[in-house]
Amino acid sequence: VGLSDTEIGIDYELLFNGLPIDTMSGTGAAINYGYHPAGAYYIVATNTTTGCQNIMSGNATVIVNPLPVKFPLSTSGNGEYCASDAGVSIILNNSQIGVNYFLKKVGASTGINMDGTGSPLIYPNQTAGTYIIIATDTATGCLDTMSGNATIIVNALPVANAGLDVPICIGSSIGLSASGGTQYVWSPATGLNSTTIANPTANPTVTTQYTVTVTDDKGCTDVDDVSVTVNLIPSIGLTDNLINHLAYLGNNVVITASPTTYNSYTFFENSVNVQSGPKYVYETTKLVSPTWIYVIAEENNCYSPKDSIWINIRPIPNAFTPDDDSFNSLFLQGVNLEVWNRWGESIYKGDDGWDGKYNGKIVAKGTYFYAIRVSESNIIKGTVTVISNISE
Repeated sequence: VGLSDTEIGIDYELLFNGLPIDTMSGTGAAINYGYHPAGAYYIVATNTTTGCQNIMSGNATVIVNPLPVKFPLSTSGNGEYCASDAGVSIILNNSQIGVNYFLKKVGASTGINMDGTGSPLIYPNQTAGTYIIIATDTATGCLDTMSGNATIIVNALPVANAGLDVPICIGSSIGLSASGGTQYVWSPATGLNSTTIANPTANPTVTTQYTVTVTDDKGCTDVDDVSVTVNLIPSIGLTDNLINHLAYLGNNVVITASPTTYNSYTFFENSVNVQSGPKYVYETTKLVSPTWIYVIAEENNCYSPKDSIWINIRPIPNAFTPDDDSFNSLFLQGVNLEVWNRWGESIYKGDDGWDGKYNGKIVAKGTYFYAIRVSESNIIKGTVTVISNISE
């Protein structure tokens, strides 16, 4: 309440309902008595020299406008949200038409304005922080802060871990193991004994990528993948360099595994491991009795069933008939052989087998001397009799 102008030498007394409440001296400029409650006011001016008085023109009526109604705030989701979400909603449980509601974080100068509708107001997707709502009557400018505040908390996501990628052999199974939460859901379900535990057993028939969704006690989720690579079981076969798997003592026996592209091959003589590694051929001249030769192939840590060959070791014959009838007409094919006549003359040397000839002709019947070189330190010596020949 005040006057727009005053005179020096004049006292101005403010009265409320006929009772004086304040007096101010004129300054030659406007005066102001400050804020006063609702009611009717007038001012009496008194000349300090003459005592003459006059009532200032008009009066002042002060009206108190009501503040906006205080409504409480609340939040959706208990005021919490996961870091992967957009946020939560702040809800003012009612509003007035003609009132503007300004949502802002405590200490912030910016926010969101919404006009009252006579119904609750919803401010969606609000992020972490503490919020208040200031309501302003658009007609009177009166404002007030709504009841309470809203605090929003963001929860960190769990860290899902489905484990390392793993290989298996077709037909076998492997245990998966996830961590990072309190609940687990796996997909796809193919090949799993359960989709809702942390450590299911996987038995897929083809390479499969499994995804696990991990949920923590706040309801927040994360995902991770693990691949189960399904490898085929190797299929292996054996062949040898012999006729009908028959060999003489000292024969160079060559066993070949196929296919030849696997990672490793393990050869056995009977039950004894005699060679392991990438080499798919096994050679020996040391077989002295009938022997089973086995092989197992490995690829991607998957092992083939055993394949085998029975090698029949025959004694060295003491006679043969080199008559070109294809029956007992070749002596010791496949061994490192040298043959001498009775005068010590070398008449054959090689591993194709002696056909009983020397210088292109079949030798005379009789006894001949031979040596089989199994190794530098193992030489087998003996005699063989040529029983007949085609010249007779």
